[in-house]
Amino acid sequence: VINKPIVSVTNADILKRVNIELDLPGEVHAGGPINSTSLHFLHTPDVSTMETQHSGTGLSVSSDMGFVSELMAGNIPKQYRLILGTCSWAPGQLEGEISGQEPWNKEHSWLVAPADHDVIFGLTGMDLWRASVELSAKSAVSDWMS
Repeated sequence: VINKPIVSVTNADILKRVNIELDLPGEVHAGGPINSTSLHFLHTPDVSTMETQHSGTGLSVSSDMGFVSELMAGNIPKQYRLILGTCSWAPGQLEGEISGQEPWNKEHSWLVAPADHDVIFGLTGMDLWRASVELSAKSAVSDWMS
């Protein structure tokens, strides 16, 4: 899930609110309505801690103070997004929404696409959405044709 930037705040603003003095360029992105004050970093795996979760697609998620310490020491991942809040689903809910299984239907459906670092980290706003939809369409056609 990639959500929109929170335009009223920068990475540096959010970090200052938790007493971290670090001028980290970029926008803060909305991660979801659950625990809306929790801070997470979606990033490339070139910087990590023991608590970092790795996806296997070249994407990692960190939310521990050890990762913040790495940032403060000047170890900044090549690509990153700072995310505020999370999303959560009941067991089977996300899969049901994606596939349209009852009690969900096509109105609850998702567009899914393979992870593309240039899209995830290089685009924002409508450019991000357009590229994501295009990736999803290409993936669907490729799956259909194979």
